[in-house]
Amino acid sequence: MIEAFIETSLEINDLDALIASFRAALARIGFDRVTFALLSVHKGLGNHLAYPQIVFSDLPQSFLKDYSQKKLYVIDPLRARVFISDRPFKWADVAARGLTKRQADFIAAIRDAGFYDGVSIPLRGPRGAVAVVGVASSEVRDAAPIVMTMASLLAHQFYSSYLTMNRNSEEDTPIRLSSREAEILQWCAVGKTRGEIAAILGISTHTVNIHAASALRKFGTNKITVAAVEALFRGLIQI
Repeated sequence: MIEAFIETSLEINDLDALIASFRAALARIGFDRVTFALLSVHKGLGNHLAYPQIVFSDLPQSFLKDYSQKKLYVIDPLRARVFISDRPFKWADVAARGLTKRQADFIAAIRDAGFYDGVSIPLRGPRGAVAVVGVASSEVRDAAPIVMTMASLLAHQFYSSYLTMNRNSEEDTPIRLSSREAEILQWCAVGKTRGEIAAILGISTHTVNIHAASALRKFGTNKITVAAVEALFRGLIQI
């Protein structure tokens, strides 16, 4: 079954068909309710996206509306756990931990919507990108470890195919830094402030700000730490 999905995912060129095939594979192992979300910036998919972005979900529309408009993702304990986990985890295990009332109510609302035996599968993409597949059943059951492993394998293959299918040319556009921009980002990457960088390079803080602003525009961000990390990932600077 896993092999069949892998083969299919490599042949499909349509996103809707990929999602349908993924859903069908999960349903065969007992998970008939699925959510897929991008939790952090995925540069290759376009910088215009707002994160977290729920790509598709079987959760009630009223819940999804509140999640976005009321910013429930701020208190979502499942989302928080994804950022510190590298393996699938059961929602029940998160619920059993010390949660605030709002967090406990959040998980209870999902269960009350008919999502049982929930499991979150953390996904890691290129350059630190984070995503998640959440699976659940419409019937009360308890997923065995082997079933969670199968769901994880399917989710990782789906994510890989999703990224390949949706990656645009933006990711392949090379970024070229001037020698001064590279120096500034390199010092920033080791924790130096702009004032300290100015002293080290023997230039004014104003000049540092000018070169930093130029580098930020190239990376499409307004945070110099983000630009420094991106430069490290691209091999444009070293520490």
